[in-house]
Amino acid sequence: GLGFASIDFVPVSARDGENVTSLSGLTPWYRGPALLPLLESVVIVAEAEVEAGFALPVQWVNRPDLDFRGFAGTVARGRLRVGDAVAALPSGRRSTIARILAPSGDVSQASAGQSVTVTLADEIDISRGDVIASVTHAPVVKQELQARLLWTGEAALREGGEFILKLATASANAQIVRLHHSVDIESYAEAPAQSLAMNGIGLATL
Repeated sequence: GLGFASIDFVPVSARDGENVTSLSGLTPWYRGPALLPLLESVVIVAEAEVEAGFALPVQWVNRPDLDFRGFAGTVARGRLRVGDAVAALPSGRRSTIARILAPSGDVSQASAGQSVTVTLADEIDISRGDVIASVTHAPVVKQELQARLLWTGEAALREGGEFILKLATASANAQIVRLHHSVDIESYAEAPAQSLAMNGIGLATL
């Protein structure tokens, strides 16, 4: 379900260094490469198209003096350019990108995965945890979402449970509205469930 093009298995012992940098004599049955040579040979295929719009969760508001106010974070999706119309979420207030600063200095654009600082043409209230997004392809602001959860608490997860949900650099109060099903980690089969025990996986509405 994760869409991998291929999967390679390498038997290793990190403690003893077996099959880590070179092939081990202790696994004559293994015919593949050692771990590091395999990793060095992996070809990263770039996405054919950049996702429409962009989203930049604000990790830090940089204001060293009264003349500069930048919003720093890692671009989560798409590509942003100087002059793009943006909306600050969840407030919905709008502006345009005045500058994009990368570690090397001003740039005209940035793509998903890049860490940048953005300044806007207008003074609008944006805080750590807000999201700066393109006006035309802004994320939908919702009060409810479905998520596949891996439960690590000692007490079982049950419907009605209340939690603090971490959203990028922000947090929000959340409640388990419905537990749809659990997932068997051996067969991946879905089964109705009223609770999730420790290390259980399931689909829930929050």
